[in-house]
Amino acid sequence: MNKNLTRFYIIFVFLSILNYFLYTLIKNNYILSILEDKLLLFLIILFIILLILFVLILILREVYQNRALCKKLEKKEKLLKNRNKKIAELRKKIIINRENDRIFFEKSKISSMNELILNITHFWRQPLSIISTLSTSMQIHNELGTISSNDINKNNEMINKNAQYLSSIIEKFTKPSRKRKKELFNIEQLLNDILKHTKSQQIVLQNYLKCSFTIFNHKDELVQVLVNLLQNSFEVFEKRSIDEKYVLLSFNTDEDSLIIKIKDTAGGFEENILSKVFEPYTTTKQKSIGVGLGLFLSYIIVSDILIGKIDVKNEEFSYKNRDYKGASFNIRIPFC
Repeated sequence: MNKNLTRFYIIFVFLSILNYFLYTLIKNNYILSILEDKLLLFLIILFIILLILFVLILILREVYQNRALCKKLEKKEKLLKNRNKKIAELRKKIIINRENDRIFFEKSKISSMNELILNITHFWRQPLSIISTLSTSMQIHNELGTISSNDINKNNEMINKNAQYLSSIIEKFTKPSRKRKKELFNIEQLLNDILKHTKSQQIVLQNYLKCSFTIFNHKDELVQVLVNLLQNSFEVFEKRSIDEKYVLLSFNTDEDSLIIKIKDTAGGFEENILSKVFEPYTTTKQKSIGVGLGLFLSYIIVSDILIGKIDVKNEEFSYKNRDYKGASFNIRIPFC
């Protein structure tokens, strides 16, 4: 803008000078004398030609610059259109990818639900088979008249026990989704509830905290997790025929969490399933004994209800001057 204004001023000055010069010549009757003086006439004509050429050059330069600017503007407009086109295509791809992600997520949920239902089905198969066998057996013996009241009572007791077991499975799956209330409890109360459901002679307490140490969280759910982990160790002891059966249970704290560590002398998990022990379809037992829901439920309770973390690894350690290897569970629970 400033360059154009400067050029305009220059042209205006030259034209003003030329106009003044012509006016002076006409007013003072210098034209005839100029026409007679050939040299002066030549110089004046030359000056006028140069002035016209200078003005033409400025005009042509301005036209050329304007054309160059128009070409640059066209290129930028074309570039902008291409960018807008690419942005529109990218938005379409993002929408398509989001839709694909949503479909994949829905398929994953359905797949997980199918696997979970399949696992529950396997979990129920053995108790249902026992109930069916006992009821059919009682019916046949009753028709033959070879069943006693004592046998009926035993069979009914067994049927009721398996029915209660099936009911407990339903309770485990529905209970994590209900609202619960936190309660204040100490480590001694927690241990007393654990020992009611486990083989206390195989549990070794380490780093036992003071009884006055209290936590504000879901005690029953924490007890359920710890009993499940302890029971898992006891079952592995029986499966592998371990002679020296120890489960080391320790309690520690940091700034805002209770840290519970459970490790056993059962030899640990197989390496090919160690990273998948908390998945619903992974079992550490034989197919007829379980399908891997216990550790999965423990993981759900710790992460979703207790708002904590749980992990597991194989650990080698010494106890009573002997070296052992076993599974080591580490649970971190916030104080409140």
